Amino acid sequence: MVIGTAHAPCVLLFHGYGLGLYGELSRQCYLVVPLIWAALLLWSKPWLEHHAYGPLEWLWRALTRGKPPAMAKPALETPR
Repeated sequence: MVIGTAHAPCVLLFHGYGLGLYGELSRQCYLVVPLIWAALLLWSKPWLEHHAYGPLEWLWRALTRGKPPAMAKPALETPR
């Protein structure tokens, strides 16, 4: 899993340009962050089974190369 992908939901929750919850949650933070982490772990494997890149990696490649890369994972060829 890419660190940026795990970082993005927490930034949107806790930073000022998101919901600004930094310092607002005390003990709830002990539940919120592990829930986000668990959701990302459960989401990443099924996503990467069907897609060649994660969504932020795909966006980064599209912006740097000037054209969107293929999102679907290429099919594996079986030996004959």
